[in-house]
Amino acid sequence: MIDSSRLKLNQTGFNIIDAPVIMDATYQSLSPTKAYFTYHINAQNFDVRKAYNEIKIFHDLAPSAANAQGVVSIDYNLSGKLNSEMYPVYPSLKGSGVLSVKSVQMKGFKLMNAVSSATDKADVKDPDLSKVDIKTSIENNIITLQRVKLRVSGFRPRFEGQMSFDGKLNLTGRLGLPPFGIIGIPFTVTGTQDNPQVHLRREKDSDKIEETTEEPDTDEQ
Repeated sequence: MIDSSRLKLNQTGFNIIDAPVIMDATYQSLSPTKAYFTYHINAQNFDVRKAYNEIKIFHDLAPSAANAQGVVSIDYNLSGKLNSEMYPVYPSLKGSGVLSVKSVQMKGFKLMNAVSSATDKADVKDPDLSKVDIKTSIENNIITLQRVKLRVSGFRPRFEGQMSFDGKLNLTGRLGLPPFGIIGIPFTVTGTQDNPQVHLRREKDSDKIEETTEEPDTDEQ
């Protein structure tokens, strides 16, 4: 539907990467080089590796999926601006939602493998995950991860913190030890997604990631 130069899509259903998708979206031109959009997607039981390889925005929002094989679902709201090439202006993005893991194998997952090495706990390397809801929000070029709790080979790791779109990490966590996770090893993760640095300590102010705000527009009328 087109209303006052705004394009709207309501409850639009289609298939992508062999999965059913329901989408709501709006698009409104702001200038010859920028547009504003809102987007809500609900996709159920899709192949996480195929999504990472074929959908650019999923590739950027879920970089750890590069190491995943299995089935996930997503329910996410996103808004922001598009540039002249119809690509998101990342500092303008705001959003929140849930990535639901049904059954995923995280082979070569650098973050968990770095935790395994730092804590000398080989059993948490290359975890198999199931029935985990990963909740995130987006603002000022940073993805904020709410606390997520896992169960891996008797261990109970948990994470929370921030990731930037250019790959920087600032996560805090705790590796709960068997049998019940009452005793645990605290850690922080800095560095990048390609080279995570695990420290067996609590978070410092210097670990925080600098936010990137959107530059003021000069071409909107």
